[in-house]
Amino acid sequence: MSSVFSALARLRRTRALHPDGLVLRGTLDADGPAVLPLPRGEHEVLVRLSKGAGTPGSLPDVLGLAVRVPLGGDRHWDVLLSTSGGNRVSRMTPLPSTHWEGRCYGSVVPFRRDGDLVWLRAVPQRRTRRIPPNPGALATAARNIPLHFTVEESGRDGEWRAVATLVVRGEAHEDVRFEPVLSLPPGVEMSPRWLGRARVEAYRESRAGAARADGTAARPGAS
Repeated sequence: MSSVFSALARLRRTRALHPDGLVLRGTLDADGPAVLPLPRGEHEVLVRLSKGAGTPGSLPDVLGLAVRVPLGGDRHWDVLLSTSGGNRVSRMTPLPSTHWEGRCYGSVVPFRRDGDLVWLRAVPQRRTRRIPPNPGALATAARNIPLHFTVEESGRDGEWRAVATLVVRGEAHEDVRFEPVLSLPPGVEMSPRWLGRARVEAYRESRAGAARADGTAARPGAS
């Protein structure tokens, strides 16, 4: 399967996964008790919203929301969420969206901490806006009105509990490589472990294929 991502990246001359996106600034305010180690209080974060498969223009796609969460010092946690469903079954299913605020963004697979399985999602608070799923339309909209999300956790019971709010605003004007598989807090891992390893390989092949296409060296671990 990894060879598929490598070939697609070479064909596109860019990464195979989430090739088209926009890096924005935002604030994460964690004010509720959480199983996952979100830093309490309000913190500046970097956010990348992207199209998962890279469909042309404003065509629907599985959209991605990556958030770089500070953990203190030079450590951070890169959380990657994708548009998905909200119930106990569909929360594990990536689903396409016709606009940036059309669906919730979920972890799809759970995180494991101290034996607990925990899903994470960001729910748009404004679903009346229909921002087409292309970075240009998103850049214009985010400059005028920030995007607001409620961050929620869910365990095996399928009940969602609010643990933070996320506000995303104007463009950050910098190229950031998020590391959703490798940048995890101590004591937290993706579950099951084999899927985390598969994602590491998929991202590695995607980067390597893009690097071979343009003659540059791929940076280990980035996505």
